Amino acid sequence: MIDAVRVSPFAVTHKLSCDLDETEAAEWASKPYAPLEGTIKHRSIMARYVEGQRWEDTPLFTEIYARRLARDGEVRGCETMEALAEQYYTRVDALCADLRQHGFREDPENSIPVLIGPGGTLVIGNQGNHRIPMAKALKLDSVLVRVRGELKDVNVQFEPVTFHPELHEGARDIPAMTTGAERLAYYELAKAAAPQGTVVELGTWLGAATVFLAAGLRDAGVKSRMHAYDRFQWQAIHDYKAGFPLPKKMYDQFRENLGPLNEYVQAHKGEILAQRWDGWPISLLVADGPKRVKEIVQVLQVFGRSLTEGAHMAWQDFAYFPAYDLPACLDPLEQAGQIAFVDSVYPGTTAIFRVTGKVSPKPIRPLTQWTPAQIIDTWSRWRERLQPGMRPRWMCGAAMFLCDRGATEQGAKLFRALLAEYRPEIAPKWQYLKDKRPTVAAKYAALVAVLDAA
Repeated sequence: MIDAVRVSPFAVTHKLSCDLDETEAAEWASKPYAPLEGTIKHRSIMARYVEGQRWEDTPLFTEIYARRLARDGEVRGCETMEALAEQYYTRVDALCADLRQHGFREDPENSIPVLIGPGGTLVIGNQGNHRIPMAKALKLDSVLVRVRGELKDVNVQFEPVTFHPELHEGARDIPAMTTGAERLAYYELAKAAAPQGTVVELGTWLGAATVFLAAGLRDAGVKSRMHAYDRFQWQAIHDYKAGFPLPKKMYDQFRENLGPLNEYVQAHKGEILAQRWDGWPISLLVADGPKRVKEIVQVLQVFGRSLTEGAHMAWQDFAYFPAYDLPACLDPLEQAGQIAFVDSVYPGTTAIFRVTGKVSPKPIRPLTQWTPAQIIDTWSRWRERLQPGMRPRWMCGAAMFLCDRGATEQGAKLFRALLAEYRPEIAPKWQYLKDKRPTVAAKYAALVAVLDAA
């Protein structure tokens, strides 16, 4: 099955008019497509990387961002033109430097969705507006795109790409709370672990990660099945996370999503706190459900004793700041010699550990016993061990932990400093919590107040 295609960046010639800036869109109101090279962002990127202009002198800044900033007071999380320019000189220039050094990285999440436009040419929407012009400026041989339509209708030269591992149609489109990088990491872990013992997944949701784990078993050539646990109870917030209301019962949708990989999966319905394990040796535990101390302790009590030395645990949400219970529980296990940190996965929030001794929750202490100094020291130490892309949001967990321990002023001070340095990375997630998780927003009202005032 073809997952994407390589094409010359010069084969992407148009942009959807509906995704243009409002001033540009007015010019093309009666036409569905606009020539890409005529758009302001395209011209500005070429001016920057071909002609060497400063960002502030490009029409993107002088015509579009200046107007938006005056009208809205904020652009891309920045409230001043200086801050916006700094973002472009750091993050956007870094993206171009990465393209120059490594070419267009070929992974599922980096591919750009395109439509088939006039004469079989390719059209982008609101994704790829930086990378396509950059690739042209750098004269890259190819970019990776996902064609929304029939390939037979494409009138440009392309080369098919199939991502590893091979999965059935629709498997990569299953709604997910994990990233493509995380799911690929789980596949590699499962493939290596399957011959050594049992693979267990806690929190399958709709099976986006499960299919990668099951494919790992398949490609390892084992006959056994992995064990997947979930409540399989759909909640209202899941409509938002999935992007649509579930058309059928969650368990039935999960099974349908697995397709031919069903034979490698034994599913278990019910609460994690009620699960039991028969004692088979576990070589890989992937946890995407337990996030609070009580659940984590229960998981370690039930499954920990069967984790063999050399086995791996992958804890999704380890670096997701509202789930700060995870590092608060797992750091003491490492300090006690039970586990050793292997790596983190970015994009994503997963941390991978290797089992180095008998796993038991005994070293875990109640959150109420943590002091503010211990929180800051532990989170600062872990910050340096995580992938750089994880770090901006990471310390928000320390701010939340501090608030819960009564050190609200210290937590707010930390959060204020984080916003000042990393607002574009932090603010959108906090805005989501404010809009979609009112109980969380109410609990951390002191931090939300900092967000609103920043």
